[in-house]
Amino acid sequence: MPTPRGSRSRARRAALVASLAWASLAWALLAWASVTRAQAPGAPEASEPAARSSTPAPSSEPTPAAAGEAPPPPFVARRVVVVDAITYGVAQVVGRVTTEQLRASAAELGYAELSREETASAYRALRAPYPPSPADLWRLAWLTRSHRGVFARVWADSGRYVIEVIVASLDGTGPFVARETSGADDLRAAADRALRAVLPPPSAWQGAEPTFTLEPAAPGAASGASAGVAGGVGERRAMRRSVRDELGEPAGRDGRRWRPSEPDIRRLSIALQTEASIGTTQGNFYNHFVGLRVDVRLVRDVILGLYGAYANLDGRAGRVHDFFFMLQLDGRVRPSNTLDLTIPLRFGVGYLPFNGPVVRASAGVAYALDPHWELEADLVAPTFYGVPSRLAVAFDFAAELSYRF
Repeated sequence: MPTPRGSRSRARRAALVASLAWASLAWALLAWASVTRAQAPGAPEASEPAARSSTPAPSSEPTPAAAGEAPPPPFVARRVVVVDAITYGVAQVVGRVTTEQLRASAAELGYAELSREETASAYRALRAPYPPSPADLWRLAWLTRSHRGVFARVWADSGRYVIEVIVASLDGTGPFVARETSGADDLRAAADRALRAVLPPPSAWQGAEPTFTLEPAAPGAASGASAGVAGGVGERRAMRRSVRDELGEPAGRDGRRWRPSEPDIRRLSIALQTEASIGTTQGNFYNHFVGLRVDVRLVRDVILGLYGAYANLDGRAGRVHDFFFMLQLDGRVRPSNTLDLTIPLRFGVGYLPFNGPVVRASAGVAYALDPHWELEADLVAPTFYGVPSRLAVAFDFAAELSYRF
């Protein structure tokens, strides 16, 4: 059916109004977008359009971590407890220098340290023997709220220092042990190398963290280590004592005192000896010797000596006088680490003028009265005299006093 003219005019006007409305809305949106870009930082000016680039602009939002990559662990302050080093047969100043270097190296690695007074107080509370075992070191670290414990032993071998460093860790790894040798000039460097070989950095930790936390102490308050071990009777008096007095000569596991070996090898010694020789052949003769012996210590337990003595012999027509010379090799057996007691095993070859050669072997006991004086006795000493046309056998007993210098 044909549409009336008025109806068609109204339809055209409505279409024109709708078109103008859509055009106005589109222009408004374009204008708003232009204003927004102009206000954004770093946007190019309208008169100089930015050049098109194939590289997309970096986003200002943080990039999420890659899939499967764990975030870095939070920083945890770690503490170490260093027990004073023990020395065997060397000066105590070597142990003090070693301890100082261990503390300095641990601080360089980033560890917090307990003071020497806190360490001594904790060691007393632990009631552990000295030197500590790795298990004792672990217990000390737990008691002092430290993550790791360090201890060193120092002795001498073939003219060089030997440094052994032991580390116990609360994360369950170890214990770790390292050894280094040095001279007097590079002692600190050797201690530093040994510690760095066995003490992990503070960031290295396996397993769960310990339940204790390291918090800064309030002014005037006791530290964590002191608070954990204080409270015993006489604690203040004990704290006044030096660490060396407390840890220098503690009792061992069997209750005996640790005694270091002889600090120096005294190379020379002179001995005054008297000896009785009882013959077992040809009429049971008796000879007696009194003389001096000069010894040279080749190593700690091997000694070479030259012996010269006056000899009173049982002759055919009565007592006769003679001289006796002997070269002797002496080896020492040490049955105890706490007593300077040795068992000398000796073998000597000598000559008795107008009689003949003499061969002597002996075993006895020797005890050092102090670093210089030593008392010895030969308890079993078979002796063979090569007299003309026969061999005489005797058993000797000797006592001597020697001075080492």
